Order: sequence, then structure tokens, then C-alpha cells
Amino acid sequence: MIVLLNPWSTPSPKKPLPMSLLALGSVLDGEFEYKIVDGNIEPDAAGAIIAIADKRPITAIAVTVMPGPQLPDPNTEQGKSQLAFSMLTCAQQIDSKIFAYMKHIRPRRGLILDEQKQTVGTFPLFVHDGTRRGAPADAPPGMLQNLVTMETFSVRGGLIRHVEAAPFVTIPYGLGNGWTMNSGR
Repeated sequence: MIVLLNPWSTPSPKKPLPMSLLALGSVLDGEFEYKIVDGNIEPDAAGAIIAIADKRPITAIAVTVMPGPQLPDPNTEQGKSQLAFSMLTCAQQIDSKIFAYMKHIRPRRGLILDEQKQTVGTFPLFVHDGTRRGAPADAPPGMLQNLVTMETFSVRGGLIRHVEAAPFVTIPYGLGNGWTMNSGR
């Protein structure tokens, strides 16, 4: 038995999916027996792993990690603002015009494709160069940073039917995605 552990990462009722473990599970599926333990849902993840071990031997435990700070400090104004924004629906986030600062999304291609399960996975890089579309010439500069995430799309009949996105990770402006030359600017 292989245990795939996603440690607790958020008090938010809107729980992020453990995308890396779901991707790993899709590779293991049918070849190895595995169990995903999600610390954001399971109140006692360690107890859940011990319960699994009581029933069958565990041969490996894989644990997710995310670079950089995962959660804003909810005791700061920025943390309160980020947590409030994370609770908005996609439509509400787009209507807030925060994405007007986005200059590029790279790469614009699927990096993972499972034709049998009709699933596409991408790791888009959102480039913010400080300019804002539609802003007057004397407007103050916006965000100068890049954001990276993982998105999965479920495709049925040639149309996207479902989208899941992991939380954004902020990286310095200019830092690329690792696949495309000069992608960070």
C-alpha cells in the first residue's frame, strides 16, 4: 500500500484539491494499491495513516510540498484581503478587474494529456508587468510579479466541461516557467 499525504494547508471552507497527488494517483491507478489522505478534509491525518497501516503494510508514503508561503497571515490586512478574495467565485474574481494587470499567460498548451480519461493538465504562468489594460496613462503601476498554478480540464465531446485550479504561487517577476525561454517577461 502506498499512502499519498496532502498535509493540512488552509482553514478555508473552500478546500484546494491535492492536484499533485491526483496526478500521481492516476499514474499508480491499476498498477499499485494506493490511498490519498487529505489533511484539509481528514481531521486526523496521522490517525488515518495508522488505521491504514493496521489493515495492510505501507510500502511508501509520498507527501506534497509547495514552495513559498502557502497561506497569508490572517492577522494582517493583506492576509485578510487575500483570504476574502480566495472565497470569491471565478466570476466575482474576474469582475473585480484584478486580472486586468495580466500581460501574458504562458505556455498556452497542455503539458499533460490523458486521452483515455479525457483530461488535460497545464502549469500556466501568469505574467504581471505592472501595466493595466484600459488604465489611463497617469494611473499608478500595478503588480510586478508572476503567478504559477496547476489547472486540470475535463473534456467531453470536444468541449471543456470542468476546470480545477490549485492555489497560485507567487514568484518574482521575470522568473519563467522552466519550459519556455524568456517566459517570465
